[in-house]
Amino acid sequence: MRLEYSQSIIPVKSQSSLTAYSEGSSFENMEFCERLRQARESAKLTQEQLAQKSGVKQGTISKIERGDADSSTFTVQLAIACGVRPEWLAIEDGPMIDEYKIAEEIANKLEAKERAAWYRFGRALAEPNEGTNGDK
Repeated sequence: MRLEYSQSIIPVKSQSSLTAYSEGSSFENMEFCERLRQARESAKLTQEQLAQKSGVKQGTISKIERGDADSSTFTVQLAIACGVRPEWLAIEDGPMIDEYKIAEEIANKLEAKERAAWYRFGRALAEPNEGTNGDK
């Protein structure tokens, strides 16, 4: 069996999303400036607060959100400050927020006995349900 691969090149603007809709993302083909605004608003931050948290000047954040500036230099800093995945902010790859990281943060706030129950609950969700639809 011979497999053939082809490559297609699609021109995009430097601030455009380079990926199509990703499962887990509710924002289809957003521009970088739109993703940054969504991330900032999701974190309940003003541009000034984001500037203080990220070390990026407020004027630069404003230019990025308007689509007037390329953002590649500051993407990771902005993503971390907003609490979103840098891959999502950069190219809309995967979900906006890392659910496992959130679950781990919750678990770390629990007492040992509660933490064990939290992990059992998480494992139960991750494993297929036996006997519910005859798959196992």
